[in-house]
Amino acid sequence: MKIIEKLCRTLPVLVTGVLLCTSCVNETKDPQPDTPQLSDVKFVIELPPPLVVKTNTRATTGSVIENQIDNLYLFAFDSDDKLVKFAYPTPDAATGTNKNTCPFTAKLPLDGATYTLMVVANTGTIADIETGMTRTALEALIPAITEENPWNIATRRIPMYGEIETTLSSTTTEVNIPVRRMLARVNVNLVDKEGETNVTSVFKLEEVYFYNYNQKGVVLYNEDDFGNGIPTIPTTPGKQNTAHLYNGDYITDDKTCNDKIYVFENAHVKPYGEDGWVNNPCIVVGGSYNNGATSYYRLDFIKGSTWMSVLRNHSYNFNITDVQGAGYDDPDVALVSAPVNMEAGVIPWEDGEAGDVIFDGQHYLSIRPEMMFQFPRDADSQTVTVKTNVPAGFEVTKIVNSDGTDADWLSTDITTGGTSETATVLTISVTENETAPRTGYIYIKAGRLEAKLTVTQDLVPKKPAIFTFIEYINMNSDELLNIPYTGGKVQAKANTNMGWKFCTDIEGVEASMTEPASEATADYTLEVTIPANTTWEPIDRKLWVLYKGVTLQETLFTQAAAPGVRTVDANNQEITELVFISPAGVDPGEQTLTVNWSPKDADLTVAITTDADDVAFPTDASGPTAGTITGGNEGTGTISYAIQPAALTAAELKDDPFLEKVSKVEFIIDDNVKTSILLRQLCPNLVTDVKGGYMLNGQEETLTVQANFEWTLTSITDKYEILQNDDELIGLTSEGGNTITLVMAEETADKSKTGKKATIVFTSNEDETSTYEIEITAVEALYVGRFGGALVKNGGVWQFEKGLAVQNADEGNATWGPSTASGVTDVTNGKGNTYALYTKSTTGYPAANLCFKKNANYASIGGVDDVNYNWFLPAQKQVMSMWVVHNSFDTYKFASAYSWSSTEGSANNAWYVRFSIGNSLSNGKSLSRSVRCAREL
Repeated sequence: MKIIEKLCRTLPVLVTGVLLCTSCVNETKDPQPDTPQLSDVKFVIELPPPLVVKTNTRATTGSVIENQIDNLYLFAFDSDDKLVKFAYPTPDAATGTNKNTCPFTAKLPLDGATYTLMVVANTGTIADIETGMTRTALEALIPAITEENPWNIATRRIPMYGEIETTLSSTTTEVNIPVRRMLARVNVNLVDKEGETNVTSVFKLEEVYFYNYNQKGVVLYNEDDFGNGIPTIPTTPGKQNTAHLYNGDYITDDKTCNDKIYVFENAHVKPYGEDGWVNNPCIVVGGSYNNGATSYYRLDFIKGSTWMSVLRNHSYNFNITDVQGAGYDDPDVALVSAPVNMEAGVIPWEDGEAGDVIFDGQHYLSIRPEMMFQFPRDADSQTVTVKTNVPAGFEVTKIVNSDGTDADWLSTDITTGGTSETATVLTISVTENETAPRTGYIYIKAGRLEAKLTVTQDLVPKKPAIFTFIEYINMNSDELLNIPYTGGKVQAKANTNMGWKFCTDIEGVEASMTEPASEATADYTLEVTIPANTTWEPIDRKLWVLYKGVTLQETLFTQAAAPGVRTVDANNQEITELVFISPAGVDPGEQTLTVNWSPKDADLTVAITTDADDVAFPTDASGPTAGTITGGNEGTGTISYAIQPAALTAAELKDDPFLEKVSKVEFIIDDNVKTSILLRQLCPNLVTDVKGGYMLNGQEETLTVQANFEWTLTSITDKYEILQNDDELIGLTSEGGNTITLVMAEETADKSKTGKKATIVFTSNEDETSTYEIEITAVEALYVGRFGGALVKNGGVWQFEKGLAVQNADEGNATWGPSTASGVTDVTNGKGNTYALYTKSTTGYPAANLCFKKNANYASIGGVDDVNYNWFLPAQKQVMSMWVVHNSFDTYKFASAYSWSSTEGSANNAWYVRFSIGNSLSNGKSLSRSVRCAREL
């Protein structure tokens, strides 16, 4: 199976671990005592060559000086990421063409376990290392590397890091560990193009600036991020927007700055044209064009339209292939300006890590930078690096047109190569295209692997990009940067052979020009129409030229103000009302109202009105007064008022708790130019229809809340558990409506809750400090005593099974029933009596039915033990028990002298209790007497 992928990570078959060193003594400096379980293991550390960035890219190998090591640490972690071994050995003599391989030995346990082996080099001393510490703890000991000045590789070696996971057994004799340098390298070269005017004859390289560098980097990096082009950067990298300068000895033969610029990793910030793009890491090249004065050009880390971050162990080669004119006069100006008049390219890669790769699990065929090539009409050439681990190397098997015929316009300089896994540079050439756009394919084969390179060539010639801004032209005013408030036209003029845009900060107002066909430059003009200024203030209209996505020649045109009036507060924020809020009896704070108008010398009329249903805002609060302010208030076009009304009084709020005093003030220049503001005064208030007492009956109660502000129910204090739904109530807001449902608890026999209180707190959403409290008082079911349920003998003592509670107020007045015998005569079981009477007739026994119908779902109650059966008319002895304790009921005493029981006395009479003197009588069932319902606890 073949796999084609863009390489953004190291393929295992490509990387054997590599590190570079210069020392020659085979010695292990090991701070831990040796044990019989430790054995010598040979390590070979190899460093892959750095990535290269340039238009025509080929592999480069790290130089000897880049590969030197001053100190080295080896760490071994077990499967729990605990440090089991560490050493700081001195490597053997370096080998390889660039001294890029180096063996050393260290003692490790060959016990068949899997270990993570980490190598860290050139960091200096790492203090406080201890076996058994976690990997996280060890990583915290490895210092960040700081460098405020350009890195001098001759005196400060490049820190390196790498790791592998491997199993150490008795057969282990050698381990290879991959490592990478923590720095990136930047090269700048003038590269002449064959058959064209040589860039080295018209431009001399004098200076290179690296802008927006980081002063700090980390040695360890995230492999996944690295593979996806994301740098590993410290939390505080010491980001600098200044530049490192490389000139003098850094520049060779006026055309090369190679192997001199080494920088920490750095992240790309924003694409061209977006805020912050100038803060991307970049270089600014300074030099002389046609022997003129030194000028400057910005070059970015960008391939095509893809921005790149600066990654460790990459080499970025900026190849300058053409210069068409002078740059900017100052490097700081070039930094914030569009790249112009210079053609350069940059492509990032790391050995085996950039380009297109075909891989079958054993062998690979690598094509770098990619397998797609685009040519202009002109005869031209591009290079591609081919690499494979197929022992026989590769061969170019055929070059054909898209229809399969031989492509005589397309060729390569070699047809075979790449033996011994050597990266081979192959040149692809095309002849001049004089017919039509064409496509050809180059087939490269290595063993069973085959790559298909696609080459397209169109009829568009390659031309230099030239752009020179000339001027802005104001078509509406003699003053260049002023526009009438009625609007007008502005032109931008430039000399160019490229497409560009003329932009404004007004949505939809812009003009653009596509790229002209001619290679020659010409003067072009773009025009925009500025709309009328409909505000009373002058407006700064921002205009700029957009070239290659970058803002140039940004400027401001001031558009005159239209006539208008504006009201602002003390912070100069435009307002349409001033609100004065304070508690009753407390004066609100003073507020400032300022009125500005244009034209500044115009008369301003002040008019004050109040709606018929409103109370007027106080006229003695130092606010505006009706009348005319002449001459623009001495030509200033402004007037201020310090306004402070007197406090609202308790007497005013008694009749209307939400009293608000409001006046509308209009400021008028003429009928078409005016504005208005409301002056309002109010007192925050919250009122409810809370009752004096709530029955503890397990039922729902509705509480209505009214306020002149948005509120939240923030807390409930309910230590007696009067409410059942505390948790559901907290957090309710006025947005959910002005009614709250309270679920009351039920009275219990063991401890009466009658008279106990729960406190509900509402908090204003506007200031979060104003709170309002109401109390929920429990008054239902007044506890009578143990007179409910059956009368049973318990331990030789007769007593009732349950407690008895009674309503805190009469349910109403009713007759007992018809003058016929019902047979309901029990004197202690009111619950049984009431149920028996209801089942005889749902309407015939009004007093008993009145209590029975208080129960939820009373029509479906199926017996005295039904869960919904609570309320009943008490029996004779139960009513007598109520009389015994009724004086303790305080304000909830029985108001009537006579109260029915559910006990029948005879066919014509029923028992009642006379509360005025405490006797029980049997009297006519047709008499209307009070009814108080009871319930068992």
